Amino acid sequence: MASRENQGLHIALILLIMLTVGLCVISYVFYAKSETQRAAAEEANNRSQQAQKDLQNANFKVQSLQYMISGGAKTWKQMEEDLAAFGGADASDATMAALRKRFQDDMLLFAAGDVETPEARNYQGLVTFLSTQQRDMSQQLVDLRRHENQLIAEKTQLEQTSAERSQKFEESANKARQDLEAARASYQQDLEAVRGQMEEIKTQITDKDNRIVELTTQFDEQQKTLSKKIEDMEKIINQQKLNLKDLQQVTFETPDGVITGVNQQARVVYIDAGSADNLRLQQTFSVFDKETSSVADSKPKGRIEVTQILGEHLAACRIVEDKLPNIMLPGDVIFTPAWTRGRPVHFAIAGFIDITGDNKSDIDLLASLISLNGGVIDDEVSVQTRYLIEGTPPDAAGGGAATDAEKADFSAKVAAASEIGVDRLSVDKFLSLMGWRADVESVTLGRGVAKRVGGAEETTEESPPAAGEGAAPEFRPRTPPRGTDGAF
Repeated sequence: MASRENQGLHIALILLIMLTVGLCVISYVFYAKSETQRAAAEEANNRSQQAQKDLQNANFKVQSLQYMISGGAKTWKQMEEDLAAFGGADASDATMAALRKRFQDDMLLFAAGDVETPEARNYQGLVTFLSTQQRDMSQQLVDLRRHENQLIAEKTQLEQTSAERSQKFEESANKARQDLEAARASYQQDLEAVRGQMEEIKTQITDKDNRIVELTTQFDEQQKTLSKKIEDMEKIINQQKLNLKDLQQVTFETPDGVITGVNQQARVVYIDAGSADNLRLQQTFSVFDKETSSVADSKPKGRIEVTQILGEHLAACRIVEDKLPNIMLPGDVIFTPAWTRGRPVHFAIAGFIDITGDNKSDIDLLASLISLNGGVIDDEVSVQTRYLIEGTPPDAAGGGAATDAEKADFSAKVAAASEIGVDRLSVDKFLSLMGWRADVESVTLGRGVAKRVGGAEETTEESPPAAGEGAAPEFRPRTPPRGTDGAF
């Protein structure tokens, strides 16, 4: 019993599989046929669209040809406007363009293009017009022939009685023929003259179109130049805004640091700037009183030079110059235009630079001083330039005549500094704020004549006086009184 049930199940399973396979085959056949039909339908649709486009183009051409053959009773100007409005499907068809050009030339057979005539400007009207012209000319010819026959008859009748009258009539006939030929020649000349005027007008229109294109090109170039200039000025303004924001705490009026300690006996001061502030050895500063609100309008009380960098925000400096009784104290401020805390300062130099007063250019010395103090020298004045060091104008400086290039460079840098807003410093003001001098005066102690180191004077050292001859006591360094302000 179980075996029969298994056989039944096997047969049912086989039938199910065969049925499934059959359904799959039938589905595939119908799918393939549907794809074929769909592709054929798409192809037929494409052909239909192309045929529709071709039909539209053909209809437009037929309309154009119908217009040329029988366009209706219109003036020449109306025909030109209608033909210009046709610029559609046949605009790129060379055959239609040639037919249109031939049509326009043939329509000149009516009369000149700028003369209004009641005839329809088309081939149908042209046939009628030419037929009318031919009929009129034929009628004139018939009339002339009739008149000629009359003259001949009269001549025959009067030949025997009046040779003189016959000759007169003959001359009249000849004159009529000459007038007819003259009228024909005049008409042909007038037609050629009108055609020449049309060609001249076309040439003038072409020249005007070329001039319009030229003026348009010049206008576009000028607009691009002005747009580029406006864009550059906007960049400069934006950059200056950024620079102004960055320099709000580092301006020409703001000190660069503070003296934190003073050792007058060792001639050493300590400042709150160091390696993290891009400070360099041998950098010089001018020193101002701690109550100073504007270092630009104040006179420095002394000068210091960096000799040792002790930390990120600490450095030791030697006192190069100070004055009694206004000695350097903790809290005094320092300033130099050649250095800004944490980043380099950009400079530009213009004009003739004479630091030592020898009427020779010291621009290399000035550049070395700026580089030594961490500054950067720009070849041109830009938005990054902080100061323009302005020397003597080249045309007024000594050391030989200035070249045109030097004069142009000076004028360009000064103009750029005024336009961008770069601070301008004279050489003396820059060196004073920087804490540097060309000559350092010193006095040789002991008997003899004092000299100026680096100057023109020479020191004549004499032998010290013998005992009992009023010898001066040995010079001892000045020791300032100790106070409670932390100076010593």
